[in-house]
Amino acid sequence: MMPDFAGSLDASIVGPAPQGLAIELGRVGWFPDTSDHAAVSDDDIHGTTLVKVTLVRGGLPDDVPPEGEARGMQIRARVLGPQYYVPPVGTEVLVAFPGGFQQTPGSAVILGTLGATPSEQYSATKAKLDYGPDCDVVLKGRSVTLVSYNDATPTGTERMVAVGPDTGIQILDEDGFGMVIKDQAVTIFAPNPADQDAKSIVRLTKDQLTLANKDGGNNVCSITLKDQEVCAAGLVCNTCAPGTNLGSAATAATPAITGFGTAATFAEWALAFNTWATAVAAAVPVGGRPIIAPPLPVIPLVASTAVNIQP
Repeated sequence: MMPDFAGSLDASIVGPAPQGLAIELGRVGWFPDTSDHAAVSDDDIHGTTLVKVTLVRGGLPDDVPPEGEARGMQIRARVLGPQYYVPPVGTEVLVAFPGGFQQTPGSAVILGTLGATPSEQYSATKAKLDYGPDCDVVLKGRSVTLVSYNDATPTGTERMVAVGPDTGIQILDEDGFGMVIKDQAVTIFAPNPADQDAKSIVRLTKDQLTLANKDGGNNVCSITLKDQEVCAAGLVCNTCAPGTNLGSAATAATPAITGFGTAATFAEWALAFNTWATAVAAAVPVGGRPIIAPPLPVIPLVASTAVNIQP
């Protein structure tokens, strides 16, 4: 046979015209035996997960299936990415067959599940992603961010949880309170909501713990624990206890390191700390940006051989 000059080929040469897209109803599982209803592949490149599905179409007219089952054609269908979700046995599903592939094994794709909508935590203004009590859910990507709108100021700061290589792990609320885990350090901060200036900060690394606080007049106090040393700094340091010892075997002549030495030294350290705290606060606003701040300033201490202890 030769093609006609209208551009068509005889059906005896190319076969019948391809069937169009078909969408069918079905139930997950092959009834009555529903064991091993899914063949899950662990090959990330070429693997394909196939789910057993029984279609509604194709059953005998007088064969009425029990509730939650189907009696039609039995097929295997692929799961649709990027969710890659295998529905439980008996779940009503919508299955699509690409045009021309209705007779090809494994060509069907599960488009989604049908059934009753959630009875709780769901409404016309509340969406719900529910995979059931027996399904573990993994969200995976280069970075993952969860953000909620701020009802008080919809265009302002928002509540956020961010995980990624640039942000580390960040948790922030609408007032700037939060925590960052990044670069082998954990930083917890509490700012002044009015200007986002960090007021209280806790920072932990594998070899150092620092607690710092700044009042409204930018007066700073801090405690640092590192390498068997405890360094406390502030304008005033009060110790109240029935007995106070400086050293494990303290005597009246025991030397001690007691302070900054001069007011200028303290002012220099306080300025360095304020710079650090401001850098932390500036990185907090919405967007999941990483908090990049200079290292905490070292407390300059000077030795003293005289310690005054008063009741």
